[in-house]
Amino acid sequence: MMSLCPYGEKPLSVMFKCIYRFLLSITILFHVICPALPSHLCSSFLSHSLESLSRFVQYTLA
Repeated sequence: MMSLCPYGEKPLSVMFKCIYRFLLSITILFHVICPALPSHLCSSFLSHSLESLSRFVQYTLA
């Protein structure tokens, strides 16, 4: 996850690009992995991804 975002203090626009890339990679993974998984695993994967994103945003904006 952190490889999508360079370390250090960054302007807000860079952070938004970073979050966008993270969401894009999650979306691609979701579309690739989800059809191969049962629906309950699919939704737990999605909720875990969203939880990771919210933690990342809180950490970044803190």
